[in-house]
Amino acid sequence: MFANFPTILTTALTLWVAVAGGAPAPADISKNKGTGDTITVGTNIVQGAGPSNDHTSPPVTAAEAACSPDAPTAFQPSCWATLGMEDWINNWWTENNAKCGSLGFAQCFLQYNHYAGLTCDVINTDTCGPPDSGKAWWDSPQQFYTLWAIYSIHQLFTQYYNALGIAQGVALGKVGEIVLTVVPPRDSTIDGKKVSILLSATFALFAIVKESIVGTDFKVIWIGITALTGGGAQFGNYLYDKGGQNNYHQEMLQMANIQNTLSDMVINYQAGLAKTITEVQQDVGKFLTVCHTGGFTQRITGSLPDQVKTILDQLKLFILGSTLSLNRAVISKNPGISALDISHLTPRVQCGGYDGSGLCDRWYYDGQSTYTIENMDTPGGEHYASLNQKIFANGWVTTQSFYKSDDGCSTKGPYLDDNGNLQCASGIVHCTAANQKFLIGGNPGVPEFTDCPDSSYEWAARLWVWVEL
Repeated sequence: MFANFPTILTTALTLWVAVAGGAPAPADISKNKGTGDTITVGTNIVQGAGPSNDHTSPPVTAAEAACSPDAPTAFQPSCWATLGMEDWINNWWTENNAKCGSLGFAQCFLQYNHYAGLTCDVINTDTCGPPDSGKAWWDSPQQFYTLWAIYSIHQLFTQYYNALGIAQGVALGKVGEIVLTVVPPRDSTIDGKKVSILLSATFALFAIVKESIVGTDFKVIWIGITALTGGGAQFGNYLYDKGGQNNYHQEMLQMANIQNTLSDMVINYQAGLAKTITEVQQDVGKFLTVCHTGGFTQRITGSLPDQVKTILDQLKLFILGSTLSLNRAVISKNPGISALDISHLTPRVQCGGYDGSGLCDRWYYDGQSTYTIENMDTPGGEHYASLNQKIFANGWVTTQSFYKSDDGCSTKGPYLDDNGNLQCASGIVHCTAANQKFLIGGNPGVPEFTDCPDSSYEWAARLWVWVEL
């Protein structure tokens, strides 16, 4: 009787501590007992429970101790490799997947590791909570971080799904305002591929919004996820194809119907997200692919309003730039000079000074260079002065995001670079004046721009005076 006393005592104490700490381990495990099966509790084997976690490790190193879930240095991307998570998960799945029945990886792991009541393989709120990092219940750091990764994937995908839906609802009205104000040519179209790229880029944009995810290294998350999709450039197409509801990302879209089309594209994109999270959580190979960088061992803390604002701002910027481009407009940059420096020499500068946002009539000055909207077919461009006021008075974009975010884009965007960063988001061409000694030049025979072709009329984006500085 007393020979088994240490094992019985250890087991009893483990279960008691788990209950006292509020973790659901005992009840959840008891629901899933299988005849003759085993489950590890610490280094002791309890007979008659579920699948096995019997992966006793050698003595803990300092690096492994730093990754302990209750350590102040826990939740770092490096903990994934330090704790040998991939091998541990592969071993667990090899030993236990036959006992999981119809359950995919994540749900099976939850079922037999204290969290049988959670559902983490579908987009939903309040069905997939975080595991407790207190040491009262977890059997090994590897067990804990597997549960944490399952939770983190669900949290990020669900919050992004919701942010897209909210932003889309708000954006539709703004998009209508922009199109009615700028008035693109009749029957004009934009490339659905660019809209798809923009939508996919909103995911990566969470990385650069400090208010959105504080203290999270988003780049390692992005690298892990795009390893699944075949690279960052394919991220949008991967999700869009998963949605399967339409092929707008492969078509030219009518600007006159862009509100409805954009709504359908977001819905399809969300459907792709929903299918992807299910695949990732159910297929252990895909789960390990998105987790291999350690991105989901972190605490992913996000602000839904900030994420919604990020997506909304990018949608408005893109639609504004696209409608202007359809009217043959470009943003002209005039390096090294303020428009006010020659206001006394030309009637084209019709203001006494810059406002708080850097605007003076149709000119924007960032402290170093002057920017303005010019039309490549019509000289002067004075009608853009009133449009400038409407753009910024309505809060569609900021002067900084409109004039500066795509500085250097001499070809139409948008596109994703290798790091998942959105480039040329506004979709409007940015051109740099060829001669920095002049406010948009004025010298016949000299190219107008260094990075764009000349306009269809002479001195398109130039002041009508020869001003030597």
